[in-house]
Amino acid sequence: LKTNGIEMYLKDILLYLTFAKNFYIIRTIKANYHSVKRRILHMPKYIDIYQQIKKDYINNNSGDDTRFPSEYELMEKYSSSRTTIRHAMQMLRDQGLIVSRRGCGTEIIANFKSDAQKGQGARISEISNIYFNFVKSPTPVLSSSEPLVDIVPADEEEAKALEVEIGEGIYRIRWLHFADGIPYLYLTNFIRLDFAPDLPLHTSHLVALYPLLEKHWGLVFLDAEEIFTPSVSDFISSRLLEIPEGTPIMLLRRTARCQKGPLEFSRSLLRSDLMQISARLVNTGGVMF
Repeated sequence: LKTNGIEMYLKDILLYLTFAKNFYIIRTIKANYHSVKRRILHMPKYIDIYQQIKKDYINNNSGDDTRFPSEYELMEKYSSSRTTIRHAMQMLRDQGLIVSRRGCGTEIIANFKSDAQKGQGARISEISNIYFNFVKSPTPVLSSSEPLVDIVPADEEEAKALEVEIGEGIYRIRWLHFADGIPYLYLTNFIRLDFAPDLPLHTSHLVALYPLLEKHWGLVFLDAEEIFTPSVSDFISSRLLEIPEGTPIMLLRRTARCQKGPLEFSRSLLRSDLMQISARLVNTGGVMF
């Protein structure tokens, strides 16, 4: 009887510790989410311009054209002041993406190529399974922030994936995913306006995107192509994922399809110190490496 009492007492302690841990994690997640939301919504304008310039002139650059626009051209294009443009350009210089020379103007670093241009190779096998494994804890407590939804003009990559015109308005959903209260994934989804007309009304408690799209608009996931590209954290992603700038991360770009056409396009930034990706390959007669 005495032994049973001790066991019950120990179980009560374990239950309390489990509750306390979960309470702490939930509280930490909420604090992290509101902190991240403030970072996203209240960043200085030059950071937003920096992101736009990087996307328009750096990420889509094949390496053949190294010319970079003048300050005046950037001021005109982005309707911004000279001070804002100079701050944005300085961030690009600090990352080693552009260089300015007196009398020669500014150029994109010649040996820089976008992630989309790197690592192109031949398909040599079929992938039967892909696994996402957490490194530090096999079964962490998973959660996500409330998504931030807005409408943005589609860039070239987004327009091609969603089969819309460049500059056409599309939904953008930004949210963080946590493991034991630590951000491990920053996810940005893009969806056509005509496929989910009143999407913002249904995302306040979003947990998984595909079930939501199927439930409210009958969009059934069929298949997807995902591209994995090694990258490093920049000024924005390092603060969202709470890692030092320049930390190795994984960039995932997914194009998913449904019975009506393109279901969504997404970009994910994944902390490789918290999650690893493994794939099982099946030889289809090609040369294995």
